[in-house]
Amino acid sequence: MTRRHMVFSIGMIVALVFGLLAVNAKTILGEPGTRPSNSTTTLVAKLPAKLLLHQIAPPTAADVVRAARELDELPFDGIVVASEASSSVMRSVPLNDALTAQELAVLSPGMFHHLTDNFLLVYATPAGQFTDFLGTVADNFANFARHARAAGFVGLFFDVEEYFGPAWSPEVACRELSDRICRANARNAGAAVMRALIAAWPDIKLLVTYGPSISDPRTSQALNPPTINDVSASHPLYGSFAVGLAQATVGTRAVFIDGGEVYTQNSQADVQRTVNWLTTGMAENSPLIPSELKAQYPTLVSPSMGVFDFPEPYRGKGPGTPEMWQNDIAITLAGVRDYAWVYAERFNWAHASRDEARQMPPPVWVAATARGRQLGQQR
Repeated sequence: MTRRHMVFSIGMIVALVFGLLAVNAKTILGEPGTRPSNSTTTLVAKLPAKLLLHQIAPPTAADVVRAARELDELPFDGIVVASEASSSVMRSVPLNDALTAQELAVLSPGMFHHLTDNFLLVYATPAGQFTDFLGTVADNFANFARHARAAGFVGLFFDVEEYFGPAWSPEVACRELSDRICRANARNAGAAVMRALIAAWPDIKLLVTYGPSISDPRTSQALNPPTINDVSASHPLYGSFAVGLAQATVGTRAVFIDGGEVYTQNSQADVQRTVNWLTTGMAENSPLIPSELKAQYPTLVSPSMGVFDFPEPYRGKGPGTPEMWQNDIAITLAGVRDYAWVYAERFNWAHASRDEARQMPPPVWVAATARGRQLGQQR
């Protein structure tokens, strides 16, 4: 072979290798602005899920700055941080932008080396009727998201339980209207909120502790085991609101994460059953999912699940042990798509100043967390 032919051949080989790498990169990363489908096997779908910490008294921005070094050493991929405005977002009163900006100004993108996926907390609060969400409520979510993005968060963690009074009940959110109109208004409200979020933050991640399944009585039948109570009668409208959140992500880079707050999973089969129900199960069986959305719905939802440390017995499980905690983290991380999250009541993992009466986690619990995370991310 002449040197000219050798150079030409080497050049062809290099071009072929780079061409294959480009194809693989497109397979791995996806086309810009697209998300992987459930039916497509790509490396994206196999990337390890990340583990988030959400404790009963979450840290504030000031706590995060004060304990940044200690937090960055925790065996989690991200934490949920509370703002003074967390209970003021879903309100009919405009958010105080100046105070929120001032509070979060102490945070900055890239301040952590290890905790890369941090979420800012939003609580569900009474906000009037669903028709009112299209104005101030949606604007509040958008403004809060804008501040969260600037501070380096990857998304919002939306705790939808009613700690601050009725927020989703027909008497508050949908007075004197038929069930059909109430559900339509709820879905429109959810879509309005998500559209506002996307306008402020195009690739936002919104994790809701419960998705649409909480309003469907079929959920308790589909998810036993693991143990779950039927609470659909007391949550008749929230599910439609959550469907609106998911539906508004069609054609966008935003990610809707169904938090799957079940807690009682014991095996990988339990996790898989829950993940299937939150996606294809709801799409195929629940009337809450509109017919025009059923085929696409599983690709719009990133199924997640929560892990509880069980300080006391709960639905036949607990009190928890480090071994139980490790197992639950491992099986949950291995089965969800993008995120698993822990709800911790035993210890003050995040050095929250308002929770100083609660002790820091003992080494055995830290080690169990690290081991569970390692096992779960080896999927």
